[in-house]
Amino acid sequence: MAIEYGAAVDAKWNATEYRGNAYYRGIFDVCFESTEEGEDFEVHGITVCDAKTSWRDRDAKLESVQLHGQGLLALALYRQRHGADPGFIRRQIANFRTGVLHEDTTYDLSIVDFWREELDLAIAQAETRPRIASPGTNCWGCPYLAHCDDAKRYLWGGFPADPKEIAIRYAVAKSTVAECEKYLREATTERPINGIGYYSKDGVEPHEAAPERIMAAWGVTDERVLGLLKAMKPGVTAIRSVARTLHRGQKKRQDALVETLTRGVVKVRFGMGVSDDYEDEEKESSESC
Repeated sequence: MAIEYGAAVDAKWNATEYRGNAYYRGIFDVCFESTEEGEDFEVHGITVCDAKTSWRDRDAKLESVQLHGQGLLALALYRQRHGADPGFIRRQIANFRTGVLHEDTTYDLSIVDFWREELDLAIAQAETRPRIASPGTNCWGCPYLAHCDDAKRYLWGGFPADPKEIAIRYAVAKSTVAECEKYLREATTERPINGIGYYSKDGVEPHEAAPERIMAAWGVTDERVLGLLKAMKPGVTAIRSVARTLHRGQKKRQDALVETLTRGVVKVRFGMGVSDDYEDEEKESSESC
């Protein structure tokens, strides 16, 4: 097992020394060989595990360029040691914030060709000189956004009159917010910074037995209707609408029914503090009772 271990490859994706002129290099949080066993089989592979501490680091990150790159580095190390391909490559994300281990196992190693193409393209773009900026929707996800003078011109210059220029400014601003949020989500896992961070709020969500209870309150017993309700998965707004319809003008009875059909939940969101008070995902209707 290797912990905090640096690995590198040459331009042909073969393992090489970890040095500055390597074609691609990275540092594993954890990398180890692993085995899957059954009654009549045994498969040897390699696993890479990346430690995360952000609420939003979930299974989708398993398909990030970072984890694909670590998978390629692990493959190169395995080939160097054994002279053959592993039976699988397992990528893991250990989220210490949520306590969840996300993982994906790749048995068909033909997928690594796509990973290589993905990394080759990223490396080629990084080495291209000069880099010609094209501000706008291209700013989304661009790693150079924070240092791009062309983007800053749209972000901080005088407000343009041309709708096309305004559209570019909008795209640059949204991309800048997304880039800032990506870093701040990591930096504020312990506590907010200048009012920006993670905040929790008590809210409600539909109770798992809400469809059956709606049926009972409505006085309906048709199983087909129950199946339809379960398929539709009524949210809090729909539940409040049911309460208003059944008990129009009777606020206390409406509230009592809503309480029966929902349950309390703590919702965590990222953003500004009390100055940016957020609403539940299902907003309460403004209709009169």
